[in-house]
Amino acid sequence: MKTLLLSSAKSTWRSAFDRIGPTSFGGYVYDKAQPARVQVVEILVDGVSVAVVRAARPVPSLMRQGIGDGRRGFFVALAPEIVSRGRGGEARLANSDTPVGKPID
Repeated sequence: MKTLLLSSAKSTWRSAFDRIGPTSFGGYVYDKAQPARVQVVEILVDGVSVAVVRAARPVPSLMRQGIGDGRRGFFVALAPEIVSRGRGGEARLANSDTPVGKPID
């Protein structure tokens, strides 16, 4: 997964977003300043919200790094027709314009 530093060089946010399979996507998001806080992620296809998920799944690499309890991952499987009609997907912190990882074409 490609890690994204959000906002500026002073930002404490870290995140990633990738396609896992033909219709599944996942990643992680956490705030270094508040590593125990669980975030909610919104998945969008062509700018339209299609799923909302808690970032509370285990992420082995975060566990090895000692990032909170390492449970800052998320996964979502979308209906094939949503993915096949869409041109691009992205993830954001729910109720915000803050990106989680980089958009997927």
